Amino acid sequence: MSSAARSFGMLTLGQIPYGGILLIETAFDVKGADMSTVTVRVAGMTCAHCASSVHDEVGSIAGVTAVDVDLSTGKVTVESDNPVDNDALKAAVEEAGYQLAG
Repeated sequence: MSSAARSFGMLTLGQIPYGGILLIETAFDVKGADMSTVTVRVAGMTCAHCASSVHDEVGSIAGVTAVDVDLSTGKVTVESDNPVDNDALKAAVEEAGYQLAG
């Protein structure tokens, strides 16, 4: 996350364990806007169809506003109105046929 983003009140945490999942990165607005961004790593995606499946399943979680899947790194970045429930995120990835890496 750029220093410009931090100057607008964003807090970014590095790799931290979160309910059994290793979060690659998470950010939220400390000024009170209800927006959350979390990045996790998904194992086993090998093609565009894989990425699309994960994108669609994670995007169906209530409150999720955007999903970015980076096939080359396995990173999935999720933006939402509020923090995404750990179990819902794990279930969505598993429904797509993959596992969270950590």
